Amino acid sequence: MPGADLVVSLDLSLDLIARAHSVPIPDDPSALEVLSDAELRPGLDAIVAGREGSDLWVFAYGSLMWNPGFAAPETSPARLQGWHRAFCIYSEHYRGTPKKPGLILGLLPGGACLGLAHRLPRDRYEEVRRYLIVREIDNDGVYQEVVRPIHLADGRTVPALVYLADRTHRQFAGKLS
Repeated sequence: MPGADLVVSLDLSLDLIARAHSVPIPDDPSALEVLSDAELRPGLDAIVAGREGSDLWVFAYGSLMWNPGFAAPETSPARLQGWHRAFCIYSEHYRGTPKKPGLILGLLPGGACLGLAHRLPRDRYEEVRRYLIVREIDNDGVYQEVVRPIHLADGRTVPALVYLADRTHRQFAGKLS
């Protein structure tokens, strides 16, 4: 394939993130609008409809890999087919400001993405779901939550919550490289 020798691959690591973002930007609690339980309930119910008694996982491709924020009863290397990781979202809260936005990861169509899968704990399912919505969606609204099959390292294919970049959101930066 022409130009294949020009492809550069970077592994997402704490060192790479530290080099890209050497000075953390403090959170601005006043910038977040957190939904109430009543506002979240229809979305929670729709995601899990028909899945009673079966495990649900969350696919981690960025900070959820090393800091999921909850005790997962099982974690496994995983692959999401049909999507790839990219710095494609402008961040105004965690990695920048409205005047000087930083970049954060999102998933874009095409290829495959390696990451981790965390199984959600059944005994704390609703609490963890609410936490994930606040963390991944309420912060800027730049992610769309969907359920997609992911492939675990042991050969299992399981349903997982996946947070895709919302390509219609004003903070969507597009494919930058």
